[in-house]
Formats: sequence, structure tokens, C-alpha cells
Amino acid sequence: MTKRDQPLVLVVHGIQDGPCEICEQLAREYRVKEVPSIAAAVEILESGEIISLLVTDSHLPDGTGLQMLDETLDFWPPPPVVFMVAQDDDKAAAEALSGGAMDYITKGVTGELRLSQILSTVLARTKAERLAQQRAREMGVLNAILIALNRAMFEEPVLSTIVKEVKALLGTEACSIIMVDDQSDQMFLRASTRLPVRDMVLPVPASK
Repeated sequence: MTKRDQPLVLVVHGIQDGPCEICEQLAREYRVKEVPSIAAAVEILESGEIISLLVTDSHLPDGTGLQMLDETLDFWPPPPVVFMVAQDDDKAAAEALSGGAMDYITKGVTGELRLSQILSTVLARTKAERLAQQRAREMGVLNAILIALNRAMFEEPVLSTIVKEVKALLGTEACSIIMVDDQSDQMFLRASTRLPVRDMVLPVPASK
């Protein structure tokens, strides 16, 4: 994997007196972008740049990590958030997790190997959840189509819209709707994104 293909991690760490240690650790596996405040992070999120993971300090110059978390969750899809908390600050960690953060790390305590494990797990879990959400949306669209068909909405504009939407949703090369005439046992092509239709009769009987 080239550097360009690596996930982009946005680190919101406030004003640092020295180099950002967490950023240096992350840079060994990820692309890292550092910002000092909530406002700067929101500006990047609004730009549409794809952020794979957001790591935020619990205390920032213009607010708290919980406020940063709330701002992040307003975007869709929101990048997963990992909190950085001070040692023995169990309250901040608990609030972060209950507020929607995926995990937390303890500054000065969480080692590099453990950090790598946490972030890898968060990214993998987020990818799985998004695939599940996409699948749920696909099934929702297909279910709506079936309901429309069961209501005898066989007009050509409706069918043309259905094949175009399903093709785009599933990313297929083409999509067609075939209907069966129970009386004649014939199949008719009623809509297609590729084939000419004109009530084309398919040569294979429906019973076959």
C-alpha cells in the first residue's frame, strides 16, 4: 500500500509545546493531518475530505473533546472517533464511550503496539458497520420496488426508473425487468437499461 492509499487520520490535539508524539506514532502506519482546534477540524470535515478516523484530545482550546465528538457525529457518514484522555481520567473515558466514541487511549500510557491494535480494530469495525448499513439501504430500496410492483404499478416510466435506480444502487452493468404472463406462459421484457424493450417476448417459456 502506498502512502496515498493509507487511511487518513485527523488528530485534534490543541496547542502543543513540542512535537505531537501520538502523530509521530500514527504516521508510521497512516497519513496524519494535525489541527489545533474544533473549528479547524470542522473546516476539514466540511471540505468533504475523506477522514478514516478522528483522534481528539479531551481538552481543546475552543471546547472539549465531547463537543468535538458531537460536531463529528453531525456529518454523514461520521468518521469513527477515538479519545485521548489523561492518565486516571476514567470519567472522561466513560463519557466519551457513552457519547459515541469508538474507543480511547491514555496519553503517556498507551504504548505504540496497543495504539496500533486499537486503531486497526476501530477501522475494521467501522468498515463492517458501513457495509452492513449499505446492505440495509439496498434491501430497503429493493423492498420498496417489490411493494410498488405488487401494487400493479406497471407503467413504463415507473419501470424505467426502477431499473435505473437498481443498476446504480448495486453497481451492475445492466438491469432488466422481466414479467410473466400466467395465461400464455410467456415472459416479456418490460424495462431494461441496455436492451431495446417494446414488449420483447423471450423465447424460453416461463415454466422452463
